[in-house]
Amino acid sequence: MIKYLLLFCMLITSLMPAFSQDEEEEESLVILTKRAAQFTLLVPPLSTDLGKTRRYEYKFSFNAFIGITGGVDGFELAGFLNHNRSDMTGFQLAGFANINGGEVNGVQIAGFLNMADDGELYTQIGGFINSAGDIKGLQLSGFMGTAYDVTGLQTSGFINTARNLTGLQIGGFINVAKNVKGVQLAGFINICDSIKGVPIGFINIVGSNGYSAFEISTADLGNFFIAGKLGVKKLYNIYSIGKLNGPANRMAYGFGMGTETDLSPKVRMNFEGIVHQEVWIGEKKKDNPYSSFLLQDRLNMWNQIRLNISYDISEKVSVFAGPSYNVAISGTPATPELEESIAPSWTFKEGTTKNGNTMKYWVGFNAGLRF
Repeated sequence: MIKYLLLFCMLITSLMPAFSQDEEEEESLVILTKRAAQFTLLVPPLSTDLGKTRRYEYKFSFNAFIGITGGVDGFELAGFLNHNRSDMTGFQLAGFANINGGEVNGVQIAGFLNMADDGELYTQIGGFINSAGDIKGLQLSGFMGTAYDVTGLQTSGFINTARNLTGLQIGGFINVAKNVKGVQLAGFINICDSIKGVPIGFINIVGSNGYSAFEISTADLGNFFIAGKLGVKKLYNIYSIGKLNGPANRMAYGFGMGTETDLSPKVRMNFEGIVHQEVWIGEKKKDNPYSSFLLQDRLNMWNQIRLNISYDISEKVSVFAGPSYNVAISGTPATPELEESIAPSWTFKEGTTKNGNTMKYWVGFNAGLRF
């Protein structure tokens, strides 16, 4: 449907009164004549200025379906499409699309598409796609928003892109920017070259001033864990997997967040929170309908807050250790033979949640190497 609408716009535009190359060059050198208003009934030349609307700049432009003008300095409204050969200053509203060949300064709102390569927009709202030079205010897109410089809020249902962002970038799936001063918030991934602020998403990739690390560690609940960390020092994500105490096929995967503070050139402090969920790895058994290669048999979570102190033993390797505060939350397993306590023997408090899950509390430790 969208493809046919765009093709229709191109067709209508192609049927407008044609200009020869000499006329186009001559027109581009002439300063637009200013007029108060114009009205287009369907498409030019069915307008108050017949087929000459591209020669004028209007204070008010009203288009029942499609309007094509030289420029607008005031207000423009179209039931379907506004197209300006030159600049638009003020307020532009269209049921489907606003397309401009020059600068746009002010506000653009369209049901589907806004295009403004240059100028300074205070608000740009598009049902599907927005494209702009500078945004100083709000760019709101149903699917994708792209801009050169953004000062304020850039938000879309799927993807945002910007060269420079000062403020907040919210993407339903992904945000991409070169330089960020503020916050990137994405449903899945943030990508930027540098940031003065924090990226918040499941995956955060930061270029020149980002934080990344790989850890091998041990803890009171298991002898071997590996973890990757991505983000910035102020706020990074933790992706973890490891071997829990118990049978050989008992594992755990986890996700968390942390922050790092430099105490000296070689000593750092990390404050982190992470949640692990138990998973059993093994072959599916014919006599056990609940078993599978990756079996998450029940809610069996290990929630941990930890404080680690690290020391650099070389430029690329550091050793760390510290205490942790732990809470285990476990439910009743579907297969009783897999009921394996996730908590150690030295818990200092136990309880039961309203829905019958067991809670256990204890103080533990963790230590390892960071690369």
